[in-house]
Amino acid sequence: MRVLSTKILSDDQKEMLESFDLQYMEYEAISISYNAFDIPRDYDYLLITSQNAVRSLMVHLKSSSDPEHILTRSVFCVGSKTASLLGKVGLHVSHFEANAKALGQYLIEHHPNCSFLFLCGDKRREELPALLNEHEISYQEKLVYETSLNAVALETSYDAYLFFSPSAVKSFAMKNKPANGVSYCIGHTTAEAANLLGLPVFISESPTVESVLDCLIQNLNKR
Repeated sequence: MRVLSTKILSDDQKEMLESFDLQYMEYEAISISYNAFDIPRDYDYLLITSQNAVRSLMVHLKSSSDPEHILTRSVFCVGSKTASLLGKVGLHVSHFEANAKALGQYLIEHHPNCSFLFLCGDKRREELPALLNEHEISYQEKLVYETSLNAVALETSYDAYLFFSPSAVKSFAMKNKPANGVSYCIGHTTAEAANLLGLPVFISESPTVESVLDCLIQNLNKR
């Protein structure tokens, strides 16, 4: 079986696939660059929906002359992996949800009168801002990273394609039109993008790389 990952996996993640007879290929379908930015002080909570935003914040904290006013703020975020990374930075996570829409609904129900600083990328989706605007919840956006598409024409077809963001799907589709195979996606928004490829789509149970690999493994075990 031939598997293509649109993200370079860690050694531990690759070990999850070692017991299977696979022809495995990986590449970075997207690249991330971190922006320089200033953090205002007039907000109650930080709002973060991606690990890339956390990594950009980590770079910012290293060069900040006054990191304490950031580190003393609590965070609402998307994903257990993002929450874990924030904990390593030293930030307190008040609450996290599996996706941006669920997080928006939580904020509407529990913190309608608070203000938020949303650290995001240039390709952030509209679900969360739309919900906040609809319910007149105060927030400001700070663009902290940018995503570039690394479009690569692949000469080989694959049986399984692993996608970890809508941007990765878009990058892949720019130069590839697979006639067969199956897409394994990190969440519903990535799956929506992958549907345009015209392949069967499987969605991971949680928004983590490991969950995508588990989804692939479950199908491998059925073979």
